Amino acid sequence: MNGRTNKRKQIFVAITMLGLLLCSAEAFSAINNAGIMDTVLNRFKTNASLWASIIESVATRLFWTLALISMVWTFGMMALRKADIGEFFAKLIRFTVLEFRV
Repeated sequence: MNGRTNKRKQIFVAITMLGLLLCSAEAFSAINNAGIMDTVLNRFKTNASLWASIIESVATRLFWTLALISMVWTFGMMALRKADIGEFFAKLIRFTVLEFRV
């Protein structure tokens, strides 16, 4: 009985493998991947162009906010040191010329 069961299992496995082999050729021929990377790239490009302006405006606002905080902190420390007006103007020129280069 054991030999007969083994033979049936082998026949079943062989028929299943043959069926899968025949079906796989049809499955591979149905896939059309020509230009799939171009499609993905174009979809990303169109979506990125939608949110790029939003990110740029937020980044610009963040930059100017941080610049203002830096200037207030620097001038505040200078006021606490009782710096004269010449130092304030020198620091202001340094901020505008050196740090805010675009």
